[in-house]
Amino acid sequence: MRRISGTSFAIVCLGLLALPPLAVHAEPVRVTGGLVALLGPGEEPAGALLSGDGLRIGGEGFGGAFGPIGINPGDVGQAVGSFHFSAPHPFQVLVNNQTYDAFLIGDLSFTSAPFVLPPPVGTTLSYQVPFTMTGRARGFSQFAPGSEAPMFDVDLAGGGTLTARQQFVVGFGSGVNFGGSFQFEAASAAPEPASLLLLGSGVAGLFLRSKKQT
Repeated sequence: MRRISGTSFAIVCLGLLALPPLAVHAEPVRVTGGLVALLGPGEEPAGALLSGDGLRIGGEGFGGAFGPIGINPGDVGQAVGSFHFSAPHPFQVLVNNQTYDAFLIGDLSFTSAPFVLPPPVGTTLSYQVPFTMTGRARGFSQFAPGSEAPMFDVDLAGGGTLTARQQFVVGFGSGVNFGGSFQFEAASAAPEPASLLLLGSGVAGLFLRSKKQT
């Protein structure tokens, strides 16, 4: 059996590193500001405004949201929502630092963190909870694009705070009547694992050094 020398092995490794990487989907653009106001199921909000690094999308659409149904204060529930961009007329938007006059088509999906339903005030429940959003937005130069390729096609992600109010019915619990808004916020910076490891190693080194000196 023929053995591979260390030099040959190194050449093979370098050759593999030089190969072009496999196709990878672009990371979603992070939404760090803006607002989507949603009313009840099937209601029409005024629109959505999304902003971020090189991003500003505002448009009209349809959507709705549901809070937890049929549960009582002290129970755990979640809220969900959706928004669909319609295209009645073009909007000026900014995507990847490029400006377009585009007819918008796309969808946003919202999911709140689980939360404990608070006590009602009269017949109304009010709460503020974190949410996450994923979505997609496409822009076209025509109202009915047909087979036209989009001017842009971007995946979106973000999160923030849902401020909501919901109906409460004694003997039934939380009701279907719901109103609220999803306010986007920049995610707080969290240290990467590699940074934490370096920090921990540095602290451990200082500790050992101080013990030696002692």
